Formats: sequence, structure tokens, C-alpha cells
Amino acid sequence: MNHVKLLLLTASFIVPPLLALSILLQKGINRPKKVMVGVLLNATLIFAFNYLYFEQLYLAYSFILSLHITTMLWLFPLFYLFQKATIGDQTSLRTESNNKLQDGDRCSFAYTMGPTHPIIRNRKTNRIYVPVNKSIIMDCGG
Repeated sequence: MNHVKLLLLTASFIVPPLLALSILLQKGINRPKKVMVGVLLNATLIFAFNYLYFEQLYLAYSFILSLHITTMLWLFPLFYLFQKATIGDQTSLRTESNNKLQDGDRCSFAYTMGPTHPIIRNRKTNRIYVPVNKSIIMDCGG
């Protein structure tokens, strides 16, 4: 049973880079393939760090714990970027991190933040206002 466990643990961080290499060797590399290579390499790191932990190599694992946590936190955003690159247009993917909040987004963000984000409500007109900065207050409607 130990041999099967060890085989599965090592295969989990050997297979993803092989898949990434096979994607890179294909003709016609495009943006979704590049993002998938990033996802696979990130998964490789996660599985390698898990291997160190499961094999109880705590001394080595203690040095890379913060890197392990960081790679785990990046896995699902990379999946999101892969899906967006696959089904979305390429210009929206490039500007994903550069977009600023639109007015409607800012208002919906303020609603979800609840008591931690100041919301001003005019009881007479039933209008909601959200402070953007010290001098600008945005009208979010009623």
C-alpha cells in the first residue's frame, strides 16, 4: 500500500509538467494554451509542496510554506483566466487587471460590504449615495 501511495504522490507532480510540455510543443500556441501551461505549472508546485508535507519532510516544508499558500491561492484565479481566455475575447482578458470599477459595480460593491462600507440613504427620496472619495459622492439610485 505504501508503494501505491508513493507512486500516486510522485505522479501528481510529474504528470502536470509533462502535460504542460506537450501543450508547448503543439503548433499554434495561443493565449488559452499559455494560461493552461501556467495552471499546470502552478499545480505542479502545489503537488510538489504537498509531497514534502505528506512525506513528513517538515524542515524543508517550513521554508516553502508561504510559497505553498501563495500558489494555492493563485490556482483558482488562473482557472478563471483560462476560462475567460477560452470563451471570451482577447482584449477583455488583457485589460482584466486594468479595469476600474464602473459606477454600477461600485454601488453593488458598497451594498455587499454592508456595515463596513459607508452608505448614505436619503429617507425622503429613498436614494442611496456611496462616497467615492472625500469630495465625490455617487448616486446609486433607489
